[in-house]
Amino acid sequence: MKIALWIAHILLIFMFGMTGYMKAFTPIEELASRMDWVTSVPVWIVRLAAVSELSAVLALIAIPLIKRYTFLVPLAAAGLTLIMVGSLFVHVPRGEPFIFNLVIGGVAAFVAWGRWKLMPVGEGS
Repeated sequence: MKIALWIAHILLIFMFGMTGYMKAFTPIEELASRMDWVTSVPVWIVRLAAVSELSAVLALIAIPLIKRYTFLVPLAAAGLTLIMVGSLFVHVPRGEPFIFNLVIGGVAAFVAWGRWKLMPVGEGS
């Protein structure tokens, strides 16, 4: 279980690191050409999602390394879960595929649960 939790943890770092960076630093016009949903929400929501994702990634990377404030790791993963739940409110009404969002949200929920109850950071993880 320890290995599965770390694989999921690292997957979240890469996944949300890439998407957060792209949403934060790509001009909206260019981003809209890659992600159709960007045109259906205000720009500040796209940028807020980016900052939230990058903040969670920072917590997922830094906290296990410094082994302080470890309670933030499951909270960061729970925040990513909420972002994925929120994304359903954008994709479903537009008729866009949302299975990927459910899967990544499930992975984030697994990390949140695993780091909160099963194997907290710093306790044999």
